[in-house]
Amino acid sequence: MRRLMAEADAIISGSPSAGVALTNNLDYLMLTTLVQSKIAVARISRPVNLGVVFAMWRESKRLRERSHDNPSGEDCLRFKVEALEWLFSSSSVKWKLYAVDDGCPEGSAGIASEIVRRNGWESKIVISELVSGFPYRSLPLEFLASADDSIKGGAIILGAQTAISEGCNFVAYTDCDNSVHLGQIGAFLAKSIVDGDKAVFGDRTLDPGYGLWWHPGRTDFDPRNAMLLHLKRLMEQNLCPARDVPSPLKLFEACYLTEVIDQIRTFDFSFDYDIACCVFSSGVRASALRCLAVDSVENSAWQFIGNGSVWLQKMRGIANAILTYRKDNKRALAELLWRTIEEQSDIAKIQEAPLPEAMRQLPFSSLGDPRVLSEKDLEIWLGLVVGT
Repeated sequence: MRRLMAEADAIISGSPSAGVALTNNLDYLMLTTLVQSKIAVARISRPVNLGVVFAMWRESKRLRERSHDNPSGEDCLRFKVEALEWLFSSSSVKWKLYAVDDGCPEGSAGIASEIVRRNGWESKIVISELVSGFPYRSLPLEFLASADDSIKGGAIILGAQTAISEGCNFVAYTDCDNSVHLGQIGAFLAKSIVDGDKAVFGDRTLDPGYGLWWHPGRTDFDPRNAMLLHLKRLMEQNLCPARDVPSPLKLFEACYLTEVIDQIRTFDFSFDYDIACCVFSSGVRASALRCLAVDSVENSAWQFIGNGSVWLQKMRGIANAILTYRKDNKRALAELLWRTIEEQSDIAKIQEAPLPEAMRQLPFSSLGDPRVLSEKDLEIWLGLVVGT
């Protein structure tokens, strides 16, 4: 990435390297994105304070450098610091990272604090722990009983509130790992400042051939999840205009974000859906920008929490977001799933049941197409499989 950032600077200055090695399409896309992002920062003329927030849970390996003893190390704090230093050098933007331990059993906060101390990054990175603030006395964290009830959401909210209290007038949140290069964030910030967008959502699906690059270690799509993915995509169409709600890069104008997070009551894997639905139902100016992400599968929270638990949180979380924020005729499917999928055992029943005939030869890309099955057919199938 250092090589690509240096080449982006050379391109912007009008003297690109003749022999820079772009070894694959990902390199080319990343270089293009970094150039566009840094040019966008040059459009920002007024002083700006940006806070970038991320949660830490079981990140002890990815926080450290890669080594023989730590093959999944990402040195992710350095990765973020170098990206932001490069992007905002000689600009009017000041920045700070806010890393929040989400009740990590591996002590991510302590590991991160030691890395910060060793590198002299105290002025660049704020480390905090969600567990240290209980019981919380203000919205929305007063609705969080313990750190055990948070899966990213509580930590992101605490980090955002801390950033705003320290004077940040724009706040972004991302993942702890290196899946997203923060050199992209300049375009998001400029979109909000120049165009007046209160929220800008990263979208890995906007352009064909651009977006999410899967880790080669990922297994092929599990057909047992076909119905769950179909239902999820159907609900997402009724949720909000943002197509890639879980995208690991989002940016907000700080005062507006305060209004949003005060309304949030979901702190688990569906936190992103609550945020997105709240934003797009409020009628403010919000948009999506293309975002490039590289899959970081090692030590993913999915493997610790469990596939069934994650799917249950997502399905009920999306349904709840629709029922909370949508007041139109898009609620029927969410109501059906809310009363049908109540426990992890319901997820298992859906995964193990034979698919309806109309879905047995359905291509992966057609999952979520409302023409495949009517809502009445879905209700009948779910009633037979799960019971109502």
